[in-house]
Amino acid sequence: MKAAAKSATQPNTGAWVPKSVSFGAVTVQVEAPPEDVIQANIKAGQAALRRGKAALIKTGVKLTREKGIPFYFGCDDRPGWMVRDLDGKKTIGRFVGGRFIAERPSASVKKRAATT
Repeated sequence: MKAAAKSATQPNTGAWVPKSVSFGAVTVQVEAPPEDVIQANIKAGQAALRRGKAALIKTGVKLTREKGIPFYFGCDDRPGWMVRDLDGKKTIGRFVGGRFIAERPSASVKKRAATT
């Protein structure tokens, strides 16, 4: 890390100490920050967490839906099938090869039932 970058982003009150970090057969030379820089980063992280706390603990997901954009959800009574809600019209189907394939009414079953 360059000295100019260190002084611009971190307090320059302690010495940055060279350190080796190994990951398996790879060893990386880094500079470990002084304790005051570590503590400043901890305080900054905790402050950021306090600012975002309300958004993190709020349950649910808000989905904004526009006309022409489908909404998919699982079919409760038919495992493995999905329901596509497109502009108020619901269609049951499956995803095959990344595409939604709507269930087709089986006319042959109706014909067979009528003839027997």
